[in-house]
Amino acid sequence: MRCSLVLLLLALILSHARAESPRPVPIEGTVTYTGPLPRGIPVIEAGTVRELIEVDPRTKGLKNALIWLEGARATEEEKKQKPPLATMDQSGFFFRPHVLALRAGQEVEFTNSDSANHCVQAVAAEGENTFNVITAPGNSYKHRFVKSRRAISVRCPIHASMAAWIYVFDHPYYTISDAQGNFRLPAVPPGKYTLHVEHFEGRMVRREVVEVKPGAAMKLTLEFKRDDLKLPVPSKKK
Repeated sequence: MRCSLVLLLLALILSHARAESPRPVPIEGTVTYTGPLPRGIPVIEAGTVRELIEVDPRTKGLKNALIWLEGARATEEEKKQKPPLATMDQSGFFFRPHVLALRAGQEVEFTNSDSANHCVQAVAAEGENTFNVITAPGNSYKHRFVKSRRAISVRCPIHASMAAWIYVFDHPYYTISDAQGNFRLPAVPPGKYTLHVEHFEGRMVRREVVEVKPGAAMKLTLEFKRDDLKLPVPSKKK
């Protein structure tokens, strides 16, 4: 009888502890850049320019910045989830999207919407993420990526101006900023984490410790300035 009471008490305590566990909290905000812009790369075949840094003129929001959390681990349920097929198109002599973030094991289909032949050349620290394939008009190539230690460079050797970047994580706590610089990370349990922000082509990197507290979404403004940019910019005309 006494043993049954003890077990019942333990069950009630555990049940109460689970009920009182703080709910995960999303992290959202904006990445901005307020400095001068570097020169773009001419895309001769399309008669246009590929901008290295894309900034919303009104909000100064920075597009294509990678944001991710160090110290956040995937739950057992998240580990079992199968990530959907991602797509990177070759269109107008651009890779679209220009930056892609993936889960380890996620498959990417590289499509070609142009009327010209393209080549997808991925260069990575991992052999499993390295390949070089021709994609004819209307054709595609699928590749499944493993976790990467650093950004994977994607190029088209046929058209030198074309470039893209792929990041691969073993957890879901990452995202890419949109055209207005806005981002939203998946909800994480309250606690301290290291937040990383990177804009690869601008060579702009920052990291900071953030403390996620129970309650509403955590809102951040992450600002890059001229001194953060590691690219030359045009000098002002006198």
